[in-house]
Amino acid sequence: MSMEHINLNQIKGENLMNKRRKRDDETSKALINYSYLQPGFMKAFSESFCKKKELIFDNGAQIISDPFTCCVLPNFLQPKDFTRGLLEEIEEVEVIVKRGHFHQFKQSKDLSICKEKNISLLRDLFYGKLLKWIKQITNIHLTDKVDISCSCYTYTDNLLCHNDEVEGRRIAYVYYLVPEWEGKYGGRLDLFNAVNGEPSNIVTSFIPKWNNLIFFEVSPVSFHQVSEIISYKARISISGWFYGPPLKKAIRPPETILFQPPIYSPVCKDDFFLI
Repeated sequence: MSMEHINLNQIKGENLMNKRRKRDDETSKALINYSYLQPGFMKAFSESFCKKKELIFDNGAQIISDPFTCCVLPNFLQPKDFTRGLLEEIEEVEVIVKRGHFHQFKQSKDLSICKEKNISLLRDLFYGKLLKWIKQITNIHLTDKVDISCSCYTYTDNLLCHNDEVEGRRIAYVYYLVPEWEGKYGGRLDLFNAVNGEPSNIVTSFIPKWNNLIFFEVSPVSFHQVSEIISYKARISISGWFYGPPLKKAIRPPETILFQPPIYSPVCKDDFFLI
């Protein structure tokens, strides 16, 4: 009877190769931060979102309620190798200059047509696990439709106040791939309160931060803007909307006559703008 001889070095070599393959498989995936997937966190986060209650969590996640409910999730995607590779691919994506009375920035086509490795992994995540996660958090019966594009704001670019309200849009999101950023550079995401259904004053602002995801429910009063970039840094983000059944239109109270026009005006609802 013949016997097969395998030495210890061969076994160690095979084990090492298996470990490397497993590690390579893991680092090639787009993964949601593990702490955001824990049942306890998801339950508390969902309850706070649905009750429009402000809360800050140990993992850095935050829900603000003024002027409307908005969620901030730091360090949203893992691993670091993926996010770095994603930025490299995004920087090579062709963009179109969008310029009008209310906006000036660069925007890509829908990323669903991109075939680059990391962009494809991100798209699969947004269409799959993230969509499911957003449904659980918001308790909104979202459809399978997801818009995902990238935008780039550079010196003097901006996007004035608008509410994103187009039929079917239920959740707006923005995921940042920016360098170290300071408020003095501009490019903040500003949220406005509403008076008689029109934008009034900036109540809350967010400075773009690497690997942060921000999302909020779209409504007639979800007024926001991207403030003008006043530095020579590039504000790169991936953003879009999750879709679901349209909101029922609220009955707006009679508007009082204003002796002066409002400072900010909402952008046309049919424009395809990204925050």
